[in-house]
Amino acid sequence: MGIDRWTYLGPYAELTLPLKTTRHDTCRQPDKCPNVPHGFCSTCGMEIKKRYHEFQDTDPSLPSILTDVLSEALFTADGIEGPEQPNSNTVIYRLVPNVTRSGQLREFHVDEDASFWRDLTHFSTQDEIAWFKDAFAPEWSALREVYGDIHFKWGLLQWFH
Repeated sequence: MGIDRWTYLGPYAELTLPLKTTRHDTCRQPDKCPNVPHGFCSTCGMEIKKRYHEFQDTDPSLPSILTDVLSEALFTADGIEGPEQPNSNTVIYRLVPNVTRSGQLREFHVDEDASFWRDLTHFSTQDEIAWFKDAFAPEWSALREVYGDIHFKWGLLQWFH
């Protein structure tokens, strides 16, 4: 198993979302824990400073929505680095197609193991964005209900997975 480079040239959606800090209790028996301020739990033996784990995510989690609700029709182009985080309270996800839909104008993913070229002289970025909006309209509708605004763009994206 290694790291693969993915290169994508085409329409994508961008969601800028607020992050929420969540505190997860890792105690195996939280209802029986004496909640001592330091040391070890007398019930389960866990070191108290390791009991709680804090993490940041969108609310609800975008990767969960993409997998559970949208059947992985779209995926995030953020790879092993994770999504862009311009500040401590915000994250930017870039979504690209994970399936082929009717009317697709060309292949957007580039085979990273071979030389490639794309003649882009006579095509329209606006036509590709319009196709992307239309072809995935049910997914955009579901995402808008949960997260609000979606911005559509066209460009070159590369990530490692």
